[in-house]
Amino acid sequence: MNKSLAWLQKEAQKRQREFNKLKQDSRYQKVIGRFVHEKLLISSDIIPRRNLITVDDALWAGNIEVRILELLPAILLKHPKLFLIPKPLPKDLIRVLQEIKKGKAKTPFRGIEADRYESWVKRIGRKGKYPTLLKTYRFNQEDLEILEKLRKNWNSDEISVIRKALKFSLSNFQK
Repeated sequence: MNKSLAWLQKEAQKRQREFNKLKQDSRYQKVIGRFVHEKLLISSDIIPRRNLITVDDALWAGNIEVRILELLPAILLKHPKLFLIPKPLPKDLIRVLQEIKKGKAKTPFRGIEADRYESWVKRIGRKGKYPTLLKTYRFNQEDLEILEKLRKNWNSDEISVIRKALKFSLSNFQK
């Protein structure tokens, strides 16, 4: 029994040394340093850095620190300027980003469940705000005239008029 325990301890120490060596890699240091600088992560042993990072480096560092993979889709949506993006994104990441934009994230991203990475979307950038969805409607001439009258009466832009009209309609419908 002591031999197996000693072997297990040696194996754990060996893996810890390998893990510590990976954490000293410049890619890991850059990615975590940038996230610490942006106050997205807290790490006492990493120096905050302002440098741009690549998505590839973030994905590599995400194999060591899972929190990076949780944050990555939300950061790419809300703060894409943190990244230097020289080549196309991986297909699995594109798929996850598209799902988040549609408000229906279901696909796990590299072992991270959708609810874990999606929860960061509201926390990053403008707090509590989810990305808006682009919708296109075709109005006839009569609808456009009504919209213009409401816009002038309410002294608002078109989208604000449509939002107010939808809320008003819903409140009357619920009565």
